[in-house]
Amino acid sequence: NIKRILPPIITAAQGRQQLARYIHYNADQLEEIDWDLLQICSASFTSTALARFHFCKAFNNQWYTEAQAHKFNESLDPTCRCCHASSESIAHVFACPSRVTLHEKFKSSLTKILRTYRIDGSLLRALELGFRLICSNEDTHRGSLHWRGNEEGPEIEKQVHQFYADTNVTEEAKNAFASQTFLGWEDALQGRFSRAWQDLSPDKKWCKPILLELMNWGRESWSSRCSQLFGLKKDRYRLCRHRLQQEVHVWYDSPFPETLLSRQSFPSDRNHVLRRHNEGIARWLDEQHNRRKDVATRTTIRTGQLSIIGFCGSTESRRQHNTNFQTRLQEARKAILPTTPETSNTSDGDRSPEGHPPEEEPPD
Repeated sequence: NIKRILPPIITAAQGRQQLARYIHYNADQLEEIDWDLLQICSASFTSTALARFHFCKAFNNQWYTEAQAHKFNESLDPTCRCCHASSESIAHVFACPSRVTLHEKFKSSLTKILRTYRIDGSLLRALELGFRLICSNEDTHRGSLHWRGNEEGPEIEKQVHQFYADTNVTEEAKNAFASQTFLGWEDALQGRFSRAWQDLSPDKKWCKPILLELMNWGRESWSSRCSQLFGLKKDRYRLCRHRLQQEVHVWYDSPFPETLLSRQSFPSDRNHVLRRHNEGIARWLDEQHNRRKDVATRTTIRTGQLSIIGFCGSTESRRQHNTNFQTRLQEARKAILPTTPETSNTSDGDRSPEGHPPEEEPPD
């Protein structure tokens, strides 16, 4: 019996609980999602294994933003590196003012779809207000069922307040807007569209092209962010190489209490590592991380066999040394390319057979 053999985490109830933890939803929010529409629209983003991987990563809030990095290491700056003005959450990735051109492009295409399907009246007002809220870079009040704007707040909140106060707007439109606010307007760009929108128009055909365009908007926002930070695809190999080399320098230059490894265990000339192909440098770094992890583990196991690391300061000081080292590594992984292109310095034995660097994607 397959159901008995497979772990219970794959059952529908257990799976939804796990999903709710990832996207920070409760049971009521999960019920508000139009799952049938999502299944139809997701087919455009899941044609290959790699496409399915990216779709699941986006839908499950697994993009590694600056705010996410700060969550794991408080010494890292959560500020967006594209606009340098706000903390980079997933909502900010969509609203970042550095993407004004992208916003205008998709607002124009969405307007065209609305005209094609002759969407007007209260439904048109609700959707256009929601699009402006996404781009406002203000709090969208995700998770709130009773938010009705603020007549004394920022301009977008005044517009929301006027929307709810307008007697010409139907209650169905107000309920749909509130339902999407409950899910999060930024969540619509990840495929989480409210079921309440279906009740506003007898013709349901408009929902699919609108949600598809919103999902494309979300995907292109992330691609734009990565291009700004990591450069065009032709520059990604050089950027990856530069960051790997900076990480090697961290291992060589950091003091022993931070690395937990003796410098004598490294090649005496660091250029021996730096000249390797990217994959060779990455393998060397992985080896050092694994060795360091083994040393750190031995200091915490009480087996009667003492480790000299256990005598190197207090537990608190070792924790601080580890934080300092992890911060150095994170900064190396965020390094930008120098203005003057660096020479490859790749040894012939490490070159790829074709004589040019292989394709490599930037870190998420």
